[in-house]
Amino acid sequence: LPKDSALAMFLLGRTVGWVAHAIEQYALDIPLTLVRGATTRPPTRDMIQRLAEVNPHARVETLEGLGHMGLMSSPEPVAASLQRHWARVRG
Repeated sequence: LPKDSALAMFLLGRTVGWVAHAIEQYALDIPLTLVRGATTRPPTRDMIQRLAEVNPHARVETLEGLGHMGLMSSPEPVAASLQRHWARVRG
C-alpha cells in the first residue's frame, strides 16, 4: 500500500475499533438483520460481528459477490434481504 493508504487503513481500523467498543451500550431488544457483502473488509466485518454479539435478536446475512457498497452496486440482493427480514419479523 502507498504510505497514505496504509495510514488511512490504520485510522479506519482505529475508528472501527472505537465504534465496536461503544456498540455495547447500544444493545437493542428487537429483531435485527445485519447485512454485509462477502467481500466487506475486515474492520467493517468485525464491527458487524460485534453488533450481532451484543444484540440477542440479531442475525448476520452475508450477500455473495457484494462488497461494502452493495446497496449502491446491486440493490436487488439487498432488497431481497430486507424482504426476508420482514417475513421473519412478521412471522
